[in-house]
Amino acid sequence: MGLVMGLWGTAIGLAGHRDRVTGKRTSFFRYYDDSLTTDDAKYPTYVSGLSISLLGLTGTHNKGLFLNGLAAEAREMKGVQFSGMLNMTDQMDGVSAALLANVAIKANGLQIGLINNCHSGNVVQIGLFNRIGKRVVPFVNLRFKRDKKNS
Repeated sequence: MGLVMGLWGTAIGLAGHRDRVTGKRTSFFRYYDDSLTTDDAKYPTYVSGLSISLLGLTGTHNKGLFLNGLAAEAREMKGVQFSGMLNMTDQMDGVSAALLANVAIKANGLQIGLINNCHSGNVVQIGLFNRIGKRVVPFVNLRFKRDKKNS
């Protein structure tokens, strides 16, 4: 699954696709607003501690240190996650690093990669293309303020 998800996610992320809920076009470069939790399994997978995967993880709730050869897709990630190509997360708390892209709906912590994208949160992004909400900044982007909706 890690190999298929990694290659498929990379292709979709670069080329873009039409979001099935909003009908808007999304990609790594645009806000990923189709929440992964809407498709959450009846019995979700929880991973705690150290996880080392040659290919990657998909559809999990993670706490700890995660080393993925190719990609990771998580509903929730708390800790440190390294992937060879791609990290996609609904809720990220900690450090997310990938060679190609880090995509999160809400991120609190640090994203390091060529492309970093999140909708909201308190985050520092280091990479060539960094987006928090609608603001796009190359090299280093950061945001530290409370969300008005969650206050």
